[in-house]
Amino acid sequence: MNKPTTEALVLQILSACLLINTQGKWHAHFHLVAHCGWVDVWMEPSDTDYQDTSRPRPPSKYVTFTGTTRHPQSSLTEDEACQNLTELLAWVQGYLSMEAAA
Repeated sequence: MNKPTTEALVLQILSACLLINTQGKWHAHFHLVAHCGWVDVWMEPSDTDYQDTSRPRPPSKYVTFTGTTRHPQSSLTEDEACQNLTELLAWVQGYLSMEAAA
């Protein structure tokens, strides 16, 4: 079985975030820094008051998927990068049917 490419996994994560946003329960935030090789995703309930600076830190997950000259991670293998992105995808997909906490 072929393992998915980095590009395919990143697109699947973005797609899941877009689907989550259409459900109306969560605001999925997707932050890709391709030149540094990392993705950060966080979820806010859809009724979040973004002006409230005292609100709790939202659930989030950050993964790296490649080493760069700016952020060297020579020990990160292709398999580990694939695993990192696969785990992030699974975490994001968990919000596809999850109710937002009140």
